Amino acid sequence: MKNFWNAFEAKEFSNAQQEFVKLSSEEQTTILGELFQKSQYASIPHSVSVVFRELHDGKTFEDFNEAHQPPKDMCDPKKLYGETYQQFFKAPIRVINAVNLNNSKEIVSVGIHWLNEEQAQHFAKMMETAGKDEGNIRRAAAISKVAEQKGSGVFIVEDDQNLGTPF
Repeated sequence: MKNFWNAFEAKEFSNAQQEFVKLSSEEQTTILGELFQKSQYASIPHSVSVVFRELHDGKTFEDFNEAHQPPKDMCDPKKLYGETYQQFFKAPIRVINAVNLNNSKEIVSVGIHWLNEEQAQHFAKMMETAGKDEGNIRRAAAISKVAEQKGSGVFIVEDDQNLGTPF
């Protein structure tokens, strides 16, 4: 599989195709599953959540990242196509944490939510009770020891554009 991925990542698609057909059916299925999963991240999400935080003095991004992780006993880890999904949230949600280039104490967390209608309704109910369920109470308590929340919001995606160059 390594030869396939090397050619694929180098955008040598003819070589990648040649390497792909050499693989076993199981390896091909694994690759197709991984590519499908990644392709779904390119679809337009339903909504995003944004949280701005500032680290307490003496705390690091690593401290924050550790505190930000969902409690292990409240996750349902699932390994799929070579990646582990913790399944803390009951919908496809990706979280990106970033540090301000000009102030390493400032962290922004962006949750990207791909929700169908049923999941959107469940998410709306969850937002009404946010901070009242055990998992989020435990996460918030851990995070508050390393960072102060400065602002937050949930936003419905109305537009999604690629304004940069292709990969």
